[in-house]
Amino acid sequence: MATTKMQSPLSLLRGSAPLNRSLHASVFHAAQRSSALVLSRHASSAASTSTTSTPAQTPQLSWDEFLKLRRTRRFINLGSSALSGATTVGIAVPVFAEFEIENIGAQMTGLDPMFIIGGSLMGVGAVGWLLGPFLGTAFFNIWKGSVRKEFARKDKDFYSHIKRFRADPASSSVNNPVPDYYGEKISSVADYRRWLKDQRAFTRKKNKNLL
Repeated sequence: MATTKMQSPLSLLRGSAPLNRSLHASVFHAAQRSSALVLSRHASSAASTSTTSTPAQTPQLSWDEFLKLRRTRRFINLGSSALSGATTVGIAVPVFAEFEIENIGAQMTGLDPMFIIGGSLMGVGAVGWLLGPFLGTAFFNIWKGSVRKEFARKDKDFYSHIKRFRADPASSSVNNPVPDYYGEKISSVADYRRWLKDQRAFTRKKNKNLL
């Protein structure tokens, strides 16, 4: 009767080693394929996102829109000047009263204290009034920040047109000033055309008076 040989555990391990190596290799290749698939999906999604997304364009302003905004900025600056002037005077009044500025000024200059206090308040109010346009412009730039660059570019172009086409102020006088020298009253393209006509009329009148 034939006897079966018993295999040792070491021989069993040796026999299963090629199987383990092939199993590990297949798992490794499968992991590589899955990672490559994930990367390709990410790359394709990124490419599609980059192609579909369009860069943000700078908002464009028409000349009518620009002139309306320019007029709005002017009103804001005027209101800011009035507010800052009144605020500075309101702050200065109790300060002057506490330190008796009018008496000190009267002793130094020999003027009446009422003139001293009145002139001081007018000076403080003037400083506040001059600060108004800076504050108003800062507020306007924050409020219209989306079109700030386009507005600044058009403002520069507009002022260059004003300097180029306005009448020569050499022959102007108190009774005959240059009409709207800085173009502050222009709030539309139609107003600009009217302004050009006024400048030409002023120039013709000046030349006629010279003859």
